[in-house]
Amino acid sequence: MSAQVEAGESQRRLVALQALQRELTTAHHRARIGSAARVRIEGESRKGGQLCGRDAHHRLVNIAWPEQPGAPARPAPGELVPVAVVEATPHSLIAVRQDEAAGFSQGPGALGEKPDPAAGFAVKLQQRSADESGRGASADSSAARSEADALRVIG
Repeated sequence: MSAQVEAGESQRRLVALQALQRELTTAHHRARIGSAARVRIEGESRKGGQLCGRDAHHRLVNIAWPEQPGAPARPAPGELVPVAVVEATPHSLIAVRQDEAAGFSQGPGALGEKPDPAAGFAVKLQQRSADESGRGASADSSAARSEADALRVIG
């Protein structure tokens, strides 16, 4: 057996592995929709009008923090802020201040409880995410299939 893998095969394996990682990370992030978290603020997000920080799992969290009359002042870097996760991307979580979360959580699994990924948390946001990815609600099962496929490719 050859000690080197052909460049084309190596590239194909890398692409399969990266696709699997993206799917698994996205599924994990989606499972966090509807949950509460405490985020240590790092500063302004690259997206205007948002703050960014890290949760206890060191995940990047972008927090919508509109500057409106009567709204709480923006926290300084280093402060801990309670938030509710309302959307997930492959690279970060999107959250709102916990006091604004009432309009986002629906049905069973209120904030603070372990969310059921199939439940109706932030329905509009999840539907948009599903539409963008071209997958239905069964991200976990497709991720499991992709993992098996990737293991066959890599092995």
